[in-house]
Amino acid sequence: MVRTSPGTIPCTKFIGEEPNYNEELFVPAPVPKGSLVLIQGEVVHKSELNTSSDSRHAYSFHVMESENTTWSSENWLQPTAELPFPSLYT
Repeated sequence: MVRTSPGTIPCTKFIGEEPNYNEELFVPAPVPKGSLVLIQGEVVHKSELNTSSDSRHAYSFHVMESENTTWSSENWLQPTAELPFPSLYT
């Protein structure tokens, strides 16, 4: 995923080809309401479409190394002056 030019809709685009995964190999992992699910960034995962009339909220928390790191200006996620990447530790 990379950013598109400012003012462009959508604001991100996919570069490359998405791999095809065998749907039969995905393992359902139902979790109770209010649960926390941690997924390492390289784990292939998915969520089925919510077909109920109830909203399903998700909170995504990304953790990246920042020391001696050069952040690509094309990355879909960018810090700003108003919303910088906060440090978890110093």
